[in-house]
Amino acid sequence: MALEPDALIGVARTLAAGGNAGSPSVTTDTELRRAVSCAYYAIFHTLCRAYADVMAGPHLGSQLGRDAWNMAYRSIDHGLARSKCSDGGNMRRFGPNIQDFAGRFVELQQRRHEADYDPGTTFTQSQVNRIIDDAEGALMGFDNAPPDEIRLFITYLTSRPRRP
Repeated sequence: MALEPDALIGVARTLAAGGNAGSPSVTTDTELRRAVSCAYYAIFHTLCRAYADVMAGPHLGSQLGRDAWNMAYRSIDHGLARSKCSDGGNMRRFGPNIQDFAGRFVELQQRRHEADYDPGTTFTQSQVNRIIDDAEGALMGFDNAPPDEIRLFITYLTSRPRRP
């Protein structure tokens, strides 16, 4: 079963509110960092699911269909996706919802790297709540983009055209 982006946003909100601390009024640095990471992964798994749906279609029934979907789901590369989302020239071909999603993807990936790998970075509860709001906004925009545009975006993110 794939990770659900809305559930990841819910976990991020719970962590940002101090949901795992001994006292609900205290939010630890670890909870804030994990909330940032969950927010990023909500949008990353949106890409994974969209790619699997485009490449393998629904996996209703056969084991081969499930295997194909799972293989496609695991094919999104974080670095390549960031690089493609950062390419302003190519991103102009997409509408505002996809452009916004791409921009937030890049920003949220950077924030996740800070949260996961930079011990000197600190986050406030209000910063983390804004990060979660940004992820949620990116998800809503992606969901509202035309299906053909999503398909083109997913293909763009995962393609590596040959050089002429």
